[in-house]
Amino acid sequence: MKALKNILHIVFLFALIVIILFPIFWAVLSSFKREVDMFATPPTIFFVPTIEHYINIFKEGAFLYLGNSLIITILTSALAVSFGTLGGYAFGRYNFRGKSNLFFWTITNQFMIPIVLIVPYFFILSSIGAINTYWSLILIEQTFTMPIDIWLISGQIAIIPTSIFEASKIDGLSELGMFSKIALPLSLPSIAAAFLIDFIFSWNNLVYPMLLTTRMNLRTLPIMSVTYLGGYLIPWGSILATSTFTILPISIIAVITSKYIVRGMTLGAIK
Repeated sequence: MKALKNILHIVFLFALIVIILFPIFWAVLSSFKREVDMFATPPTIFFVPTIEHYINIFKEGAFLYLGNSLIITILTSALAVSFGTLGGYAFGRYNFRGKSNLFFWTITNQFMIPIVLIVPYFFILSSIGAINTYWSLILIEQTFTMPIDIWLISGQIAIIPTSIFEASKIDGLSELGMFSKIALPLSLPSIAAAFLIDFIFSWNNLVYPMLLTTRMNLRTLPIMSVTYLGGYLIPWGSILATSTFTILPISIIAVITSKYIVRGMTLGAIK
């Protein structure tokens, strides 16, 4: 009976993996097909590959979109982790009046639907002339990246024995010294996990870069696929090539660093 349950469990997981990964596999495969092969009946996996779709998207500025994505993603993640580490240290290290309410309010910002805030953000940025700037997108994305950083890092700092901080204080270490020499090194796994999660979120963000930028030279890579939609002729080859070019870097990073993300997220789960 136990063996049967194990077999069913494996079959279920395999089926789930196939259901999740097959659309991605087919999209990547189709990005190397000619138009005639894409719509062949029945569908085929044997064809003469072509890279014409990739050549087309590179001619249309894929590397410019890639550069914008890297700038916004890296700066967003770095800023969120920097302030998230400070906030996590305060929540994890100290007890103060209103701590629970403030922590709850901070974390629940993560559950906000991004499109809900687009109108007020647009009016605020328009009033100060900040539309079509990198820093406006970087600051707005802090609403969703910083809360999870505070949550992850505060949990890690909270499990550091208070005796370590007390002993360091007796030895004359300042508050800044305790943060930089004790809390920061011991929290590096959670900080790394937070940075990677921020990176993935910011890289995949479509709503804000699409609605808060009107200049094409400031738009990010995920938007490139959307720009092909419309009209009577949809270039599916270019859309699939752009999608593959967009998901490939972040997929590689996610696969390589997945164990570090899981480790960083679970370090502070058990006290």
